[in-house]
Amino acid sequence: MVEQIIYLCQGKTNCPKGQVAKSYILYLIYKISNWASCQLHKKPVPAKSSDMELIFQEDNLLIKTLSAPEEMDAAYRLRHEVFVDELKWVPPSPDKRETDAYDKFAIPIGLFDLSAQTGEDLPLIGYVRLIQSNYPFMVEKEFACLLPKDKPFKKLPYMVECTRICVKKERRADKVGDLDLTTGHLLYKAVYNWCLTHNSRFLIAVIEKRYYRHLKSLFPFESLGGFLRMGDGVLAGTVLLDWRDFERVSLERRPDFMEWMTTIQVPLPVHAHAPSGLLLHGSY
Repeated sequence: MVEQIIYLCQGKTNCPKGQVAKSYILYLIYKISNWASCQLHKKPVPAKSSDMELIFQEDNLLIKTLSAPEEMDAAYRLRHEVFVDELKWVPPSPDKRETDAYDKFAIPIGLFDLSAQTGEDLPLIGYVRLIQSNYPFMVEKEFACLLPKDKPFKKLPYMVECTRICVKKERRADKVGDLDLTTGHLLYKAVYNWCLTHNSRFLIAVIEKRYYRHLKSLFPFESLGGFLRMGDGVLAGTVLLDWRDFERVSLERRPDFMEWMTTIQVPLPVHAHAPSGLLLHGSY
C-alpha cells in the first residue's frame, strides 16, 4: 500500500487521471489509515467510549450521534411513526414511542433539518442505530429465520449490525448533494464514516428485497440466505456489506460517489475555530 502511494507521487502508476486519480489517492489514504488503526486496536473500539461521536453537516442537514433525552425521545417517536403506524411491523405503544432492549447498548445516529429549526427545537427527520459485535444482534434472535440454514452464522469481531433505519415519509425524496442522492443515502454515508473511524469493516442488516435492489446500484451488499416472505407479506432478507469491497467498487465505477461518501463538512458549533464551510476527509 505504501509503495502505491510512492509510485503515485513519482508518476509510476497506471491509475486514471483527473477525478478518478483524486479519489484513488483518497482511497489509498483511507486504506493506510484503516490498516494503521487496526494495528493500534486489535479489537473494535468499545461502545459508549468518549470518542464515539459522529457529527457532520450536508447542505442544511445535520448528522450526529444522539445522546440528549429530547433527541432520543424524537428518535423513538419517529420509529413508532414509521415501523408501527406506517409499516405495522411492530405492535403499537400507548406512548407513541417504539423502543426495545437493543436501545440500551446501540449507537443511535440522527438526521436533523437545520433549515426548519425553531428556537432550540431541531426537527429529526431520519434515524439509524448501530450495534457492535460485542453485543447481541437482532439477526441472532428476532431475524434468525432469515439466516442460512446450511451453515451457522459467523459473527465477526469487526462487524456492526444496522437496524431501525428510517426517514420521515415526506422527506424520503429530498435530494442531497449533486449526484441525485436522497436522505436515505445520507444515512448510509453516516454509517460508513462511523464504521471507518471505529474499525468496523462489515455491516449486516435485514432489509426488504425491493430496497436491496435499489441499494445494490451503489453498495455491493451480499444476500446471506435469500429472501423470505414475512408475516406482513414483505419479502425480507439478511445482507452483508464489506466496506473494503464498497471502496474498491466505488473507486472503479463511481469515483464521484466515493468522493461524496468521504467528504464531510464540520459544523461550526462543533469546531468554532475552523473556517466556515471547512471540508475534511477522514476522521473528525
